[in-house]
Amino acid sequence: MHARHLVELGAWVALRGTAGLRPAAALGQRDLEDYWLASRYRQDRWARILKSAAQLPPASVSASWHRLRPAMQEVLATELLTRTWAAVACAHDRQHGAVLLEPFVVHVLESHMEARQRVMQLVVRGHGCSLEEGVLLNRLRRHTERWTDRLLGHLACDQDVARFAFQSRRALECAADARDAQGHPLNPHATQLAWTSLRAFFTRELTDVSPNADLNARIARSILACCDGTFGDSFLSQPADWLLRLTQLADDAVAWIDDLLQLDRSVSPASRG
Repeated sequence: MHARHLVELGAWVALRGTAGLRPAAALGQRDLEDYWLASRYRQDRWARILKSAAQLPPASVSASWHRLRPAMQEVLATELLTRTWAAVACAHDRQHGAVLLEPFVVHVLESHMEARQRVMQLVVRGHGCSLEEGVLLNRLRRHTERWTDRLLGHLACDQDVARFAFQSRRALECAADARDAQGHPLNPHATQLAWTSLRAFFTRELTDVSPNADLNARIARSILACCDGTFGDSFLSQPADWLLRLTQLADDAVAWIDDLLQLDRSVSPASRG
């Protein structure tokens, strides 16, 4: 799975909010652990490639830029999902008076922020990074930050998202705009235009190479397994094919686990009396 798909998932998660999650009792510990584990594996891969780049002579880094650039882009772009998912998950915990999702999502966010810092250090130092490449990566960073805060603004109408925003003031301004729009008919053309704009930017800015496609897919599946699996009044009038497929896979996994648990209860000694 490409990083741009995780960006789209991050937007979907944010705009659906806590209403799109399963009840606390229906959330699976295995899915939460898989989100944390897949994220940790991906962060380990990022750390290895970024650390090796920092230790190489600038000329060697330039020669391997085709391998380094996609990883740096992935770190920057996918932080949108890491932050929006963390905000929604923590809000869900607060609504249910539980501490179930927060430990996993906050740990992943903190590690992701460390990876982002390593990326920006390479860019700022110009270590094997040309001026043009630095400008492109910085533009990706700025746009990701703005999109993230804009999406968090929708959540800020009902929840405190300051800790998850890049700039809490910007997120609160977006929240104020969203509150002003409440009570007015939702313009489907405006929401679809925003979706098209987000997708177009990240499709244009990100390379086609996906250095962690396997782990990205695991992360997406674990998040979708925590969602209710319906699109309802989602801002997506036509959900992307990849999102529909992953949603179905997540639903199938949940149903499969439920069947196993039911089977286990039916054959347990206690059930036999």
